[in-house]
Amino acid sequence: MGAGVTYETNGIVWLGFGGVLASHRRLGGHAALLAHRLAGAAGECHTAIVDTPEGSSSYRNCVRAGFRPLGTRPIYGVPPRHGLLRQLLRS
Repeated sequence: MGAGVTYETNGIVWLGFGGVLASHRRLGGHAALLAHRLAGAAGECHTAIVDTPEGSSSYRNCVRAGFRPLGTRPIYGVPPRHGLLRQLLRS
């Protein structure tokens, strides 16, 4: 079981937030999600974009699907802290 987001605008489709439950991984679900979303956008879009951490299994699936790296961007995170969301929302 898995799900993914597709956003289309001006002939460009972004495939994001794709994921498969841990119990269903390594069965081709992520690749099937990519293929399904690309097929849905094929008639309207000329460019497809996906962002995923380099070296991850998602990255490898995207390369197998025909995506090629265009660049990198930093990915930021914060260590888990109790009440962090409340602090951020107050900012």
